[in-house]
Amino acid sequence: VCYTPEALDIKLCIRLQTIIAQALFIIVSICIRMQKIFRVTSGLRKITSDDKHWVNYDNFS
Repeated sequence: VCYTPEALDIKLCIRLQTIIAQALFIIVSICIRMQKIFRVTSGLRKITSDDKHWVNYDNFS
């Protein structure tokens, strides 16, 4: 049986926590970026649909 000192366990635990924290941060930042991209694309879609509406309105008048 391999015996590991408590100090080593603590170091490993801290390292694991930092890795997990970094991974979570990366995932969250990617999610935020995706939301921004989605918001921009939906905004552009709204603008283009508004433009179409105005074009149709001009055609009617």
